[in-house]
Amino acid sequence: MVDVDDLLPLNDAEKDFKRLYELYPAIHQNPPKTLDQLRVNEREVPEYREVLERYFGAHLPRYVLSENLFQPREDVALLMHTRYVPGFIHYHEFFEITYVLNGHYRSFINGSLLELGKGGVCVLSPNVWHCPITHFDDDVVCNILVRSSTFEHLFFHILRVNPILARFFERALTMPNGKSYLTFSTDDAEVRGLILTMIDEYRRQDIYYSSMLEKIMAALFVLLLRNHTATMETAMNDQLNFSPKITDVLKFIRDNIKDISYGALAKKFSYSERQLSRLLLKYTGRNFTSLLQEMRIQRACMLLKHSNLPISEVIDQCGYKNHNHFYVNFKKYCGKTPAQYRRSFVI
Repeated sequence: MVDVDDLLPLNDAEKDFKRLYELYPAIHQNPPKTLDQLRVNEREVPEYREVLERYFGAHLPRYVLSENLFQPREDVALLMHTRYVPGFIHYHEFFEITYVLNGHYRSFINGSLLELGKGGVCVLSPNVWHCPITHFDDDVVCNILVRSSTFEHLFFHILRVNPILARFFERALTMPNGKSYLTFSTDDAEVRGLILTMIDEYRRQDIYYSSMLEKIMAALFVLLLRNHTATMETAMNDQLNFSPKITDVLKFIRDNIKDISYGALAKKFSYSERQLSRLLLKYTGRNFTSLLQEMRIQRACMLLKHSNLPISEVIDQCGYKNHNHFYVNFKKYCGKTPAQYRRSFVI
């Protein structure tokens, strides 16, 4: 299988672009350039145009990359980011997941600089203007391109067991300000192994490789969500004047649904109740009471499906003091009584 050391040597295109970078550094300098600005530079330095045509041919730089880039019946594609290519501002019609195998990755996303180190992951939504830059020999960066429909199916299907977190990710990835992304800091050998396996699969393209890539992609999402949400950051962090750890807040609510209070939650995370209300609304679109009720019903569903506990005990474990309140909420959420819900899982 391919290894990081196999990816470190510069290929022919990178050698040519590095030579041009050393000869004409201004073309690569920040701030990031538009495609029109890049083409002006190409006209002034015809050698750039020749090198671009030599290695990219019909895929010369354009403002937007569409899903036509994928092969027929291919939902996931992998490209190693070409080092030393001049960065220019563009967007995609698909999701892009960037993983830093070695070195660093820098990208201007709607004007703000994002920097990732080794093991860093960036999930970039479609239609987000960005300009990636890799100008060092040891920058080994893999771009995983995923059709929008495939990403939504894989990612949100995994999150179906936690609708609250699913809504949070959906909001994070559909920011109205054009800066929709998630980042994770991993440096996780298991994550790196999955990425290398995907690179190997995509390069060999053996029979069923597309199906294999989707399965590995699903496993990658599970690892990120299971082990690395504590390191996650989103573009939404920039919208608030404090640094919320929303996943920690949601996890604490979930783990303490039996006897949690709004005041205790705010105190636990050193927020005022007003700040906490703003935080929850910003990241989930819900208030504390609504989130708590939904998590309690989710817990009840899990217990009814996977245990033989009496319904009265289920109610107690979910933190309801008023049984009638539980029955009303459960029927509203699930469309069934608790007994009907449990029977639906009996073969």
